[in-house]
Amino acid sequence: MIREEHGTVCAEARAERMARAARTATAVGGRARQPALPDPVPGPGMDAVQVFRVLRRQWRLTTALITVLLALCAATVLVVPVQHRVTGVLLVLTQPGPEGGNPYAQVDRAQAQAAALVVTVLNAPRTRAELAAAGATGDIEVSNEDGQLAEDSPFLTVTVTAVESAAALRTSAIVIDRAREELVRRQDASGVAQGERVEFSEVLPADLATTTRASQLRAVVLVFGLGLIAVIGGVVLVDRVRASRSTTAPDARPQRNQYSR
Repeated sequence: MIREEHGTVCAEARAERMARAARTATAVGGRARQPALPDPVPGPGMDAVQVFRVLRRQWRLTTALITVLLALCAATVLVVPVQHRVTGVLLVLTQPGPEGGNPYAQVDRAQAQAAALVVTVLNAPRTRAELAAAGATGDIEVSNEDGQLAEDSPFLTVTVTAVESAAALRTSAIVIDRAREELVRRQDASGVAQGERVEFSEVLPADLATTTRASQLRAVVLVFGLGLIAVIGGVVLVDRVRASRSTTAPDARPQRNQYSR
């Protein structure tokens, strides 16, 4: 009787130990089989915070691409040359008649119309081709508009931007001479008598070239803006590819069961 009770107790103890060992092995094996959760794959509608997290997570790649972008900006500054700008201002005045008079005191609509006519002719494609054939180079701007004056003012502004200062000075002289010739030719064709003609008077001579870095600044801003978009897009794409690979790749580690030692 005692032996049977002792055997029963031993059997229950062995069964309890085996059940405990099975639960322990299952818990350990379950933890071993659970893969580490990867970072969420960035979606198409990412905000600034998510983009910053991706850039920080891929900081090595981000640093390398930003370094390349800064090098490209520096190279752009070296490649794009400094330009020179020359500005001349002319004023349309009416010639004094036989009795004389003050031409600066005679202001009417005809002076603004004459300036607008010359601006239209000088901005025409055919005139630009003729100016280029005469030796004009660079960027030529001709206007009679001023923020402080009326839309059609008697002031004619000629601005030339070129790589070399000598080219800018030469081109401004060619454009101003053509403006004077155009005004004289139009009045000769119309038979305007002396004393009733309008002519250009030089207000600011186009004899001083100043340096400008506007072209460099535009080029650097363009390169940096496009490069920054490419850097962010490339880093996000690489991060997305790496995240998708980590979720689809099988676990290379061998699985241990409860019977392995």
